[in-house]
Amino acid sequence: MSDAITRDDEEKRPSNLTAQVYNALCRAVLRGDYPIGQSLPSEGELAARFEVSKPVIRAVLQQLSALGVIEIRQGKPSIVRRVSPRPLEYFFSFAMMETENGLMEAVQLRRGLETYIAQRAAEHIKVSDLKKLRETIKTMEAARNDSEAFIEADLAFHMTLAEASDNRLLMFLVQALRGTIHETVRMLHVRGMLPDRSATIARHVAIVDAIAASDPEAARLAMSAHFDASEERTMGSSLKGPIMLEPEQIIDFLERESS
Repeated sequence: MSDAITRDDEEKRPSNLTAQVYNALCRAVLRGDYPIGQSLPSEGELAARFEVSKPVIRAVLQQLSALGVIEIRQGKPSIVRRVSPRPLEYFFSFAMMETENGLMEAVQLRRGLETYIAQRAAEHIKVSDLKKLRETIKTMEAARNDSEAFIEADLAFHMTLAEASDNRLLMFLVQALRGTIHETVRMLHVRGMLPDRSATIARHVAIVDAIAASDPEAARLAMSAHFDASEERTMGSSLKGPIMLEPEQIIDFLERESS
């Protein structure tokens, strides 16, 4: 069957050719016409297939690249990529920096997500994930006097928990908050505003113990208590208002993570 934009397509979709081709190419990728890791046809071949000009195809490929669906290569056909949370990471980083109380809203979003994630993890966690969680706690204990290592271990704990929830979209959302949360926590360490690290570790242990006991409600309450304690110390009046982080800090962090 031809992929050309038909009269029915024009009636069902916006008249914009780019939008029509974008929708058609998305469907082709999703149904597996172009598997992950394989190249798309050349711009010329795609233009002929959809009966549109090369500029239309280039605009569509740029949109797919911005979403992380494909990788555009200079002088070579684009490659289909596995869906990644990377575009969301940049989006949330910018969104939180332009919001009046972006830091507060970010923590509230994390709280809503991660209390549910802890509950799901208690129901779905694998032995391997439970082992990873305990290992990250050991790393946190060993890094009591190393702020950067402690932050990294803390973030690794929450990412492992998201993976253990057995819900890829939840994991994507937590990952999307990683860059801003990392730089925010680092800033709080510099200001000496974070709670005692022993208490922080103890709260993480309580979360893991509840999950290991396969008790969803206890896991949810343990995560909620963790956010109660964190908010009490870090969400004071001195941190209200716009996030005072340089965009370059977050972007640098995200680029380091992707390298």
